[in-house]
Amino acid sequence: MKKMIFVFAVLMLAAPATMAGITVQASQVGTTDVVQVSYAMDGGDANRPRAFAIDFTITPDQDANMAPYDFNPDFYVSPGSYTYNQTTGDVCWGHPVIGADVNSFTIEMGSLYASNDPCHPNPPATSGNLFKFTVTKTCRVDMAENSKRGGIDSNGVVMENTSVVFPKSYVKLIGCDVTLGPSTVPVPNIVGMTMTDANTAITGGSLVVGTITYACSDTVAVGLVISQDPVADTQVAPNSAVNYVVSLGKAVPDVLGLLPADANTAITGAGYTVGTITYAWSNTQPKGKVTSQNPAAGTCTPGVAVNYVISRGPQPANCLSTDPNAALLTTQIAQFNTYVTNLWDPCSWCAYPIGSGYQCHGDADGKRSSPDLYRVYTGDLSLVVAYWKKKMGSYPNGADPAADIDHKASSPDLYRVYTGDLSRVTTNWKRKDLPTTGGLPRNCPLTDTANNTYVKP
Repeated sequence: MKKMIFVFAVLMLAAPATMAGITVQASQVGTTDVVQVSYAMDGGDANRPRAFAIDFTITPDQDANMAPYDFNPDFYVSPGSYTYNQTTGDVCWGHPVIGADVNSFTIEMGSLYASNDPCHPNPPATSGNLFKFTVTKTCRVDMAENSKRGGIDSNGVVMENTSVVFPKSYVKLIGCDVTLGPSTVPVPNIVGMTMTDANTAITGGSLVVGTITYACSDTVAVGLVISQDPVADTQVAPNSAVNYVVSLGKAVPDVLGLLPADANTAITGAGYTVGTITYAWSNTQPKGKVTSQNPAAGTCTPGVAVNYVISRGPQPANCLSTDPNAALLTTQIAQFNTYVTNLWDPCSWCAYPIGSGYQCHGDADGKRSSPDLYRVYTGDLSLVVAYWKKKMGSYPNGADPAADIDHKASSPDLYRVYTGDLSRVTTNWKRKDLPTTGGLPRNCPLTDTANNTYVKP
């Protein structure tokens, strides 16, 4: 059987006193696989030992060789060779070559202290830790003096004064039992748990909580664990870290291109609230559909409101400014520009081909009825009724300029849709387009700037 041999010579300070004792003890460090070997001198005497050797036996055999480490710096333990004088007990520079086995090793302990050496006058402390070693499974650690390395009386102890007989009872060796838990433990399944329950399961399984991150999930509720690493039932070493991901709930849905009702359903269905709804011109989305949103789709921001913008369709040109009568319509141009800014469909004011060309005569909806092909009919009347007494303002609270047929505000109430607009609808009720007899000309916008009255075409 090979043995792992270390020199660890203890040179003791000579002091006149009655002979006491030295205790060397092995102890398990907590519940770990580490064994700490320590020493203590019980009082002093006239002949302290300067070196002794101990055999360590481990039962049962371990799964790997045991290599002592973390030696006390008061003792000389550098690898190499050494000389040892059996007669004088002198231990000179060096250390024996290390050998090892799986159930035993021998330590020879020595300090650099020597009472007759002025270079090394100071003895080591009277107590302290000597070294550590590790085991691979539950075992019993026993110690015994190594008689082959002993001094007088072959008791495993070398005296500073070798002329004095040194009794074996001077040295007390105390072994220990080492109890280890399992070498691996299973990772618990924490998917679907709250963070509190997940942490309890991890620490209760002799593991530690690792990194916690957050992510969106369409299937896992807010605050529950989506995934873990390592996965459940993986065998890992005790005190390994378990990382996991916590759900922030569903991501903000993509509502681009949806009608407002569908967008609202998607937003609330994902656990968010509908925020501010505004309107803007858009060349990418048709009129009435969502053209942009904030926060963006896919964002995980629980509890926030989702704002979105509804398309007014492509932005119209200011056709009044290029109309032949534009010089006479300064007031209407200013009103048109205000409508473009605040409302959503002012093109009914515009001359053909940008606008219908009939709106100023009562064609509020820009359509002909079917099958009669009336240019001014029930659809136009419905718009006037819908925005009756509406003033200028942001759609849908303000008037739709399509229903503002006379392009004027009433006085003194400033209604954009009022009796003047209704009058034009009734005046031209059931009229068709030219060249039909009595047909309406496509010449809007039109106003009589001289007396601000409508001239019947």
